[in-house]
Amino acid sequence: MSALSLDKFQGGIVRNSGSLEATGKALRGGKIVLEASDLIDNSGSIRADAGADGSPAGRITLSAPLVQNTGLISASATPAGVADMALGAGAISIIANQFIQSASGKLDVSAFG
Repeated sequence: MSALSLDKFQGGIVRNSGSLEATGKALRGGKIVLEASDLIDNSGSIRADAGADGSPAGRITLSAPLVQNTGLISASATPAGVADMALGAGAISIIANQFIQSASGKLDVSAFG
């Protein structure tokens, strides 16, 4: 197998069962982008939430022909312990021919109003 075809094969499927984060003080408006030529399968957590320090929520983009979510994808502007901050939510973009969301999966772009 050539290096090019191996790279293409490995990039065909992205599986996340752990935790991906772009949040907090140092990462203002963090961005997470996952791209695959076949499938993105999330059973873990992907977070670009606002920070308790007032930093804004970020953006999450998932792009593949098939995206499956049984985990958490969150760009929430409601950080724990912050009750009165007027923050706007982040954004979640899913670019897919087919999106499968299980009953246990969660998309969260909540914000204070």
